[in-house]
Amino acid sequence: MLQHSEVLIKYRRRFPDRCTTVCENGGTVSSSCSCLCGYGFTGDRCQYLSKQHLFNDASCGIVNTSQVSLSAYPQPTRGPIFCQWLIRAPEANTIEFSIQDLDLDAEKVLQNQPCNDMFYIWGSKDISNPIPCNSESLESLIGKALKSDSNWLLIELRMNPWSEVAHKGPLIKFRYVTPSSLKVLRAYTSEMSLMSSSTIAPLPAATILLVILCIVFFPQQH
Repeated sequence: MLQHSEVLIKYRRRFPDRCTTVCENGGTVSSSCSCLCGYGFTGDRCQYLSKQHLFNDASCGIVNTSQVSLSAYPQPTRGPIFCQWLIRAPEANTIEFSIQDLDLDAEKVLQNQPCNDMFYIWGSKDISNPIPCNSESLESLIGKALKSDSNWLLIELRMNPWSEVAHKGPLIKFRYVTPSSLKVLRAYTSEMSLMSSSTIAPLPAATILLVILCIVFFPQQH
């Protein structure tokens, strides 16, 4: 299925005054220019979490810090817990994240079987769901730098209500990554602002942009 941005471009070319829909969080544009939302999302732009009425931990929902964990972390918690965390970066940015800790119920779980606690991360091709909890799989994930496909990640934890042992759940740290092209544009805009307020005659805009591009793409060798 085409991403919503690709569909939107095609519709705008064919019907320039008809379709201006922009879907969020991986939603796709339908033939009627409405958003088709993926799992966990609802709203006319897929901007809301559809299962938030089921959340039962204070940490669930939209994440405004730089890490994801249950509210009791690093203390263990006993289920049943159902929680989703939505990480949203600014438009055109991506998210770099790493799983620092993942303590799930793996009692009597065979190799490559899902955990008794179910853990998912959507929005990244670096992740295969559901995430297994055997030691071999965890060793390949813990501390590894992972990236989102676009500007959002949806993380879900379903803790086993029949577990006899409490567990800590996940600890995920993340940061937003700005593409180099956007950095150039911001630097150019800032430079133009400084030049316009200076008493010195400003250089032509094209010259300033060329200098910035040279700095970014051809850094000085030491």
